[in-house]
Amino acid sequence: VMEWMFDAKNSGMTYDMGSGRGTEKSADCSSAVFRSLIYGGFLNSNAYIGNTETLFSMGAKGDIMYEISPGEIDYGDIFVAGV
Repeated sequence: VMEWMFDAKNSGMTYDMGSGRGTEKSADCSSAVFRSLIYGGFLNSNAYIGNTETLFSMGAKGDIMYEISPGEIDYGDIFVAGV
């Protein structure tokens, strides 16, 4: 997951909340997380690229992500806020 994020940063990937969020050159916050989870093998290669609320619901269900206490925070942890 972190390798994908670093590769994206080092390749000059830009921020795009529009139709470019799934292209090789652009991503927004949530699409970057989904794409890195796919790259890391946590999601299937054909997984839906959702949004922040999709990520939040995954955490609420304990799918892939789950709530942790402040003492459990570690390098590479993903923080998602939602309602």
